[in-house]
Amino acid sequence: MVPEIFSDWLAKWDRQLKRIILLLVDNCISHAIDLNLKNIKIVSLPTTSLIQPCDQGITRAPKSRYRIDMRWNIINVMDAGLDGTGTLRASEIAKKVSFLEALHFVKKAWDEVSDVTIRNCFRHGGFIRTKQEDNPDVTEKPADLSDDDYEAWINFDVNLETAEKLQKNQSVKYG
Repeated sequence: MVPEIFSDWLAKWDRQLKRIILLLVDNCISHAIDLNLKNIKIVSLPTTSLIQPCDQGITRAPKSRYRIDMRWNIINVMDAGLDGTGTLRASEIAKKVSFLEALHFVKKAWDEVSDVTIRNCFRHGGFIRTKQEDNPDVTEKPADLSDDDYEAWINFDVNLETAEKLQKNQSVKYG
């Protein structure tokens, strides 16, 4: 994501909104924008994952569900011999998943995240001062993975760069 794409999206969303909202963002480079929005008030949270609700589990819950669904898809393909040869490795099968299939996994994973999980994440970050609710979104760890392996598997992309700062004479290319 680059600031230009984020700005365009925000401006369009701002025009569509019929009420004033607060949008919490992290300090990602792409969020460094200066827009005069009518319906969106933007507040940038510090980098620390101790207070960012998304880092408290809002992204973790669907991410773990997505990865578990992807894992089951790979296992099912291997078990059914649908790879045609029976010799493909899991990583090769995962690369053959279509973008549409992956989007279905993402949608299913997000649809399974409850409002309780989201409230608890905001509570843990200090935004809500009520008692924590029972969380129905705790994803069951696959039995064949140790706790450490499961954590590494879910969090392998935590430090992955998702944006970069444009250089002085660099332009943004869409499409």
